[in-house]
Amino acid sequence: MKVPGIKSLTLTYLSLLIVLAFISQWNTVGFWKALVLIAVQMGLEHTIAHFIDKKPLRRPPSGLISAFIMVLIVNPLTPWWAIVAAPIGVIMAKRYVRFGKVRHLVNPTAFSMVVLSLFAGNMVSWWGVSQGMLSYILIILFGLYTVYRLRKWVIVSVYTLILGSGILLLGINPISLIVDATYLFFLTIMLIEPITTAYATKAQETLYAALAAVVTLLLGRFSTVAVDTLLAGIVVSGVICGFLFVPKRPTVYAKEVNTKEEYAPQRS
Repeated sequence: MKVPGIKSLTLTYLSLLIVLAFISQWNTVGFWKALVLIAVQMGLEHTIAHFIDKKPLRRPPSGLISAFIMVLIVNPLTPWWAIVAAPIGVIMAKRYVRFGKVRHLVNPTAFSMVVLSLFAGNMVSWWGVSQGMLSYILIILFGLYTVYRLRKWVIVSVYTLILGSGILLLGINPISLIVDATYLFFLTIMLIEPITTAYATKAQETLYAALAAVVTLLLGRFSTVAVDTLLAGIVVSGVICGFLFVPKRPTVYAKEVNTKEEYAPQRS
């Protein structure tokens, strides 16, 4: 039996989280902002595909995943202008903050959130991923499956070890962070975004994860800028590691037939 594509599974998973979030915590303004986020993102994706790229939009479009993630993490109180600008930031990161046709340099959603937060205040609240036990169970189950399928255990393990150790040195119990729904969602969706983290070796993955954790710790301890430290960490690490480890060939989705071939294989 053919294994469903990881993008299709991710869209289903994120859709369920969104539905559960609004059932648990209905917000009329937040609902309309969510619709605007999705509409602007998909409108831009279709416009660019039709008028600039001159080719059909891929199904399912990865931009829809970015839009669903933003619905779950963007504070419903975020100004309308920032809501409209967020998908534009995602598109800019995917198309222009990149190595030609090889791959984009940073996680597009994280990049957009961090940049806009510099002007609109921290617009990330992770509100939609902390809405009850059912959401928590979904995050754990799908998170484990995603890490297994994408083979990103090194990134997840190194990041958690360094971040947890740093928090412990600050006198805080790291267990409360590691089992938190927000952290687990970030760890298994944002941190291991497959195109950004398509490094050639485990050593490169290790450096990316370690640097992201260190930057997050430093920002959390010393920064006075209103940005989400988890997202800022992967943006900074993505930029640095992106320049250090320029891939020699495009990192694209492989044929979604065998889970072992979902993405370009890595060398140890």
